Amino acid sequence: MTYSDTTATFTPTTALDYNKTYTATITTGAKDLLGNALEDDYSWSFTTQSEPPTDGEPPSDGAEDTEGGEDTGAGGGGGCFIATAAYGSQMVPQLKVLREFRDRFLLANNVGRSFVGLDYTYSPPIARFMAKYDSLRAIVRLSLLPLAGMSWAVLNVGPVTILASMILFSAGLVGLGGLRRTFRKS
Repeated sequence: MTYSDTTATFTPTTALDYNKTYTATITTGAKDLLGNALEDDYSWSFTTQSEPPTDGEPPSDGAEDTEGGEDTGAGGGGGCFIATAAYGSQMVPQLKVLREFRDRFLLANNVGRSFVGLDYTYSPPIARFMAKYDSLRAIVRLSLLPLAGMSWAVLNVGPVTILASMILFSAGLVGLGGLRRTFRKS
């Protein structure tokens, strides 16, 4: 259990079972910032997601969220299994960016949908394995940073602008390499 200001966060140490109802309780031992205890225990229940599809098909619009949490309402909803396992939460900004990119660009065409289908087929067992090892999760988080950054840029600046910028940058590097060779010869 971690605390930040008035928010308490419980992060399970192991993966929760699929399609299982869990009950959480805050007891009268909990106190607010002024030291006042709850009058009664406060309990709530939640049910985890059904097991993700293994047929390679992402859920369609309105389908049950395959991450066990919020549905973005932007099409695919869940998924991003490896990124969720790497970050330990589907609520991190990087994951929201990746989901939005998937929903706006990948699910909008056949090639992207095929890629997402492969992701839904092969990622869940990889994510379950990865979730057990903190060092592997850290490596994957670092590996995802450029992808999340490019996704953010495409979403906020536009794919044509990003592509043009990449071409200009590449041309500049090639030009600098040519100048360097020219000055070395003289």
